[in-house]
Amino acid sequence: MPMDRAGKLLVLALSALLGALCVWGLAISVASHRFVSEWDEAIASSVTIEVPHGDTVEPVLDAIRALPGVVSADLLDEEGQRALLEPWLGDTPVEGIALPNLIEVTINSAFEAEMARTELMASAPDAVLHVHATATDPTHSLLRLYRILGLAVLFCAVPAFMGLTAFAARYVIACHPNGLRTFRLLGAFDRTIVRIVMQPLMLSITAAATIGTTVATAPFLVVAWPMPVFQGLSWIGPVLIPPLAGLVAFATTRSVAYRHLKDLP
Repeated sequence: MPMDRAGKLLVLALSALLGALCVWGLAISVASHRFVSEWDEAIASSVTIEVPHGDTVEPVLDAIRALPGVVSADLLDEEGQRALLEPWLGDTPVEGIALPNLIEVTINSAFEAEMARTELMASAPDAVLHVHATATDPTHSLLRLYRILGLAVLFCAVPAFMGLTAFAARYVIACHPNGLRTFRLLGAFDRTIVRIVMQPLMLSITAAATIGTTVATAPFLVVAWPMPVFQGLSWIGPVLIPPLAGLVAFATTRSVAYRHLKDLP
């Protein structure tokens, strides 16, 4: 019991689109989560101390190195400052600018920012301690929003795919109103009727979702992204989309067909 050409193309195109949307929603969620995790790990291991230009740096270094949780504390040289300012100033020379002295401090979990600020007040009252984890909270919130958006796409795709499959199954039955009745009059069991009528539709929808998933996944395989999106076990997500689409199509088409058979006299 085939669908007409226009209806079939519409259903297959939407199935492929939903498969692709699942991949991109998953990619957004995975990439946001990985970026936040790696960024947190990087910034949680360091802080920066800003000492005004002209102030003595050695007392600050001695005080900070004596604190618990401090692995190392080093003064950023002129070349390091130039590299730090290059994204904003470009090739502009910085020799004539009264830049503050910057101390890079590598820390571990035993480091306490409040204790460090107390020590700085005693050795260099004008020095400022910059805790990077606090400064990046707005960025974290934005990345978490992206992750929620990716998960929302995934969760919305499932009921949308179920609705599309149910619509396609009802469309097939509507195109052949006497088909199921004829099979039953010939003595066919309901499970046989459902298999004959709905199996081609289910396989077509699953194939279209697989094509959409493959096309959407291809860029992550052939394009060199700044940070890999799918790695290791995260590849299980795109791989599971086609079989899950097939399972949803199987359950939905059977449900629609059995409900229609139940209403037949």
